[in-house]
Amino acid sequence: MPNPRVLATAAALALACAFPAFAQVDDRAWEECKRNPEPDWIVFNCTAVIEGAGDQSKTRRARALVQRSAAYVRKKEPDKARADLSRAVSLAPDNPDILTARADFLFVQGEIEGAAEDYRQAVEIDPRHARALFGMAGIARQRGDVRGAIAELDKVLAIEPRFPRARALRQEWGKAGAGS
Repeated sequence: MPNPRVLATAAALALACAFPAFAQVDDRAWEECKRNPEPDWIVFNCTAVIEGAGDQSKTRRARALVQRSAAYVRKKEPDKARADLSRAVSLAPDNPDILTARADFLFVQGEIEGAAEDYRQAVEIDPRHARALFGMAGIARQRGDVRGAIAELDKVLAIEPRFPRARALRQEWGKAGAGS
């Protein structure tokens, strides 16, 4: 009968040698999750990151959920996208990028109040979060508050002067605001 200490040592060595392979697979899946343009491939690789055996941080899993949700949107599966975004926020509730991603989705879905709440939370966490402030400008405009929208765009441009969409909308809405 083999010595139990020898078996335990052999098992530990095998596990230690296998870990870098898991890490390489996880890193490859993460890179494909972020960069591949094909929605089905994104879903496949992001799922590998989300459910992976490696030591993924909650933030990486949350970011993979956001990436996968974008693929689901492209595949016209908004219910799956919504579920992924909600799960991402639950994993990283203090991450303004993840809150903003869910807010963007809600805004496009016409859920203005939910989007406004997520943008507000993102700005509470990071008052200089340009994307969340930009979203707040869209909320103000949607509500008919042109001056408030322009004020939000001014905040965005103070942080990110080269934010092209904010510059264009500031000019467009500024003309509309001058007439009201």
